Amino acid sequence: MAIVSKGVKNLLRTEVFDRLNGHFAVYKPADVLPGQVALRVKHALLRDLNELPDPYPESVVKIVPDEARLDHNPNALTALSVPSLAGHPLVKGRKYKSLRLRLLSEGHDLKSSGVMALALQEGVERVDFYKQARLPSQYIIHGRLGFATFSHDIEGTIVEKSTYGHVTQPKIEKVLSGLLRMSEISSGLDNIKGHSGVNIQSQEAYELASRNLLQPSGDIPCLLLDLRCSKFEPPDFEIEVHCLRESAQYLRKVINDVGLFLKTNAVSIKVRKIQEGPFSLDNCLLRKDWRLDPILDALRTCNPLMSTYKLLPIELQKDELLAKRLVKDNISKDITPGRGKMFCSPCRVCSFEGMMHHWRLQLPGLEVTCVHRVSWVGKVGQILHIPDKF
Repeated sequence: MAIVSKGVKNLLRTEVFDRLNGHFAVYKPADVLPGQVALRVKHALLRDLNELPDPYPESVVKIVPDEARLDHNPNALTALSVPSLAGHPLVKGRKYKSLRLRLLSEGHDLKSSGVMALALQEGVERVDFYKQARLPSQYIIHGRLGFATFSHDIEGTIVEKSTYGHVTQPKIEKVLSGLLRMSEISSGLDNIKGHSGVNIQSQEAYELASRNLLQPSGDIPCLLLDLRCSKFEPPDFEIEVHCLRESAQYLRKVINDVGLFLKTNAVSIKVRKIQEGPFSLDNCLLRKDWRLDPILDALRTCNPLMSTYKLLPIELQKDELLAKRLVKDNISKDITPGRGKMFCSPCRVCSFEGMMHHWRLQLPGLEVTCVHRVSWVGKVGQILHIPDKF
């Protein structure tokens, strides 16, 4: 039976259901698929919701003949309070049978563990918005020197063994620096024109890099942002990874590449995500907390982390002044699921320097608004048509 706090028990299930909107994070254990984690959370929420009290009355008043007075008055009636069966589960069935729950996180597989973000109900409508923001993730990868496997993890079939006495932490750091540079080249990070729509040698590119907003434009493979050896106790070592568009198997291959560049072999013992965008281990719910009450608390904590400014596309984050105009309090209230939305659509007028799409902001009562960057179009009037009150 589910454990629900007294505060939640005093609320009707319809009131609690209305509060289940937004985003939160759980800690995904190893050897469990991400889809199975989402399914368990969903079933736990439905179970706890259906155990909450119904808005239907527990008893009803029924008018019946008064047997004690039938001899004197055949039409005598009396009022009795009898249990109401209107909301009984055997009569009505389960009120809530489904919830909209979708994964925000990418990169997890069966063997990985760590932070896994979920979107619930109205939060599902911002999943694509979240993914287009390209927020970085942080991993801790545990590796072991001395042998290699087909699957690059410790559970795979061993195909080669080697010595590792010559390996030191400075050598690992040197190899990581080379792998980082290779990732930058393969993803187009050194492309002078194709990076975030700015010249990589410009002051604007420097300011973007200082705010960790410098990213390749267009669709990219996995991009390594930072690699650091945080622990070295031969044959075991740990690597801290900051990356974009990653997968757990790709990170295991990074460990294998580290071993090859060190003229030995290495396999991954564990891949653990400790940060994803605004979500960290401090915000995660353990398996014992996959219940209604802790999830409500997590929604209250995590929803402010998903601020509109952080989820603006990279084109808008580059112009901080324009972004702040868009995310003032009175606009942020409108940029919510079901009320307003940001979307990308083809643009025949504004496209140049390879930018074939632009972002638009749709607010209630207003026309679709172009929010392209000022320097890309020229005149402010061509970009932003938001009333002065905003």
